[in-house]
Amino acid sequence: MSATATVNTIYGGSGSETIFGFSGSRNNLLGGEGDDLIFGKGGRDFIRGGDDNDIIYGGTSRDAIFGEQGNDIIFGGKGNDSLSGGSGRDIIYGQKGDDLISGGTGNDRLFGGDGTDTLNGNENADLLFGGRGDDTLNGGTGDDLLVGGAGNDILTGGAGRDRFRLTTREGTDIIADFTIGEDSIELAKGLQITDLQITQGVGATVIGLKAESLFRSEKPLALLVGVDAAALTPSSFTLLT
Repeated sequence: MSATATVNTIYGGSGSETIFGFSGSRNNLLGGEGDDLIFGKGGRDFIRGGDDNDIIYGGTSRDAIFGEQGNDIIFGGKGNDSLSGGSGRDIIYGQKGDDLISGGTGNDRLFGGDGTDTLNGNENADLLFGGRGDDTLNGGTGDDLLVGGAGNDILTGGAGRDRFRLTTREGTDIIADFTIGEDSIELAKGLQITDLQITQGVGATVIGLKAESLFRSEKPLALLVGVDAAALTPSSFTLLT
């Protein structure tokens, strides 16, 4: 380990190790080989998991965390974090703060948590959950599931057969690239197709709720940019039970 007055650098080596950063200072934590458990503590941390399957906790400040190789689990903690899974099937939790989360390669699961987050699935079939806040979700390539959560979110599926999940009282989502006959809209928490009021807006289809619906709301559920309302059919929707 080498350290200065403000920055501590710790190298994990070739085994499966538990690594702790120092509170109140900046940490460079490098896991190396093996299945490591890494804790960033309270400083502004730079963490690389390295090879194999790591579990990484960022701490309470603004952190930059890279899972790299392996199937990693990453917790951003508090602060506006930059979190990247790298290769493998990663699970990443932004938690609090305005986070930038990238899955990398592999079938990843990304959770924004609180704050205004940006989630990038990148390659393969990813699951993206925005959580609370006005989030931006980008599926990338592959057949992805995008769930905006509470707030007014922007959802872009990218290439592949993507699913966009809608529910009530969680804001109005903008779906930027819905493709008829390829993508689908999931209706959750008891929503039925008969509850929906679908109208043509300026440059977008507006999906709202009928006045007689049990879930009635003055705000639309979603705007489908560039989609002709007349082109939507029951097959565009999937009911979740």
